[in-house]
Amino acid sequence: MSGILAVLHRDGRPVEPASVERMLAVMSQRGVDGVDSLLSGPAALARQHLWETPEDVDQCQPLVDERSGVALVFDGRLDGREWLCEALSLAPTRSLSGPDARLVMEAYLRWGEDFAERLLGDFALAVWDPRRHEMILARDALGTRGLSYHLDDRRLLAASDVGALLRHPDLSSDIDEASVARYLASHWDDQESTFFASVRHLPPAHTLAVGCGRARRRRYWSLDPERRAPRASLAENAEALRSLLFEATADRLRCRGPVGASLSGGLDSSSVAAVAAAVTARRSGGAPLRAYTYAFDRFAEYDERPWARLVTDHC
Repeated sequence: MSGILAVLHRDGRPVEPASVERMLAVMSQRGVDGVDSLLSGPAALARQHLWETPEDVDQCQPLVDERSGVALVFDGRLDGREWLCEALSLAPTRSLSGPDARLVMEAYLRWGEDFAERLLGDFALAVWDPRRHEMILARDALGTRGLSYHLDDRRLLAASDVGALLRHPDLSSDIDEASVARYLASHWDDQESTFFASVRHLPPAHTLAVGCGRARRRRYWSLDPERRAPRASLAENAEALRSLLFEATADRLRCRGPVGASLSGGLDSSSVAAVAAAVTARRSGGAPLRAYTYAFDRFAEYDERPWARLVTDHC
């Protein structure tokens, strides 16, 4: 996963390059494919690149829209790109060959702060909009990609890693003892607290928009437990589920290199591995999918290797 960093001085002070460099140094392991940054007066954006998809190779961020000056850093993978192109009225033949960040930029320019609810996939991002003097953070619906932040009257700091924020010279590293206690007691309901009093996690499915004298956080998606599929036969429902599983798995196989699957032998990982094997074989002319299974000889009663072998033999 790439590493992203965003800084906004709400009082208008210019961002010091040295402080950005100190924070980026903590996440240096993320910058396998290099690092780029943009300092624009009171705002700064940076990304340590790990090019995950074929479309992202050699694409550097921050991405800047020349007409508006809007800048973006994006860590993630977009799914349903064809649907997004259609919603944006973009020609798929051209747009689908470009990086995910370009589609995210187009979505922000079209829908403004409501853009995040149009994005499918795993992502964390930051947008600097100089027209509104505003920094917008967003995180995917299930929180697959991490994004932490510090916010006070003077500044907003955001980064993929908590440790990067703690390297800022003005940020306290005091421990949040209540958060540590909840962790040790296995209370997982708090999605915002970190072990440090000055740093928060942006919760999944949320955006945070911060300007000079304003800050607003919004939840853009919630699971609806009352939603029901249209009435259909058992066979029709099974086919609909199968179609969705193939589509979702195929989206997640869009990557630069070989794909591996974690296979425990249970119904969920076995289903995903079986579908991934079928999709991979079609795409690569019959090349097999490589699967990995954890096994512990000390706990024979939990050994799932027999079931994992059945899946690998069949697929």
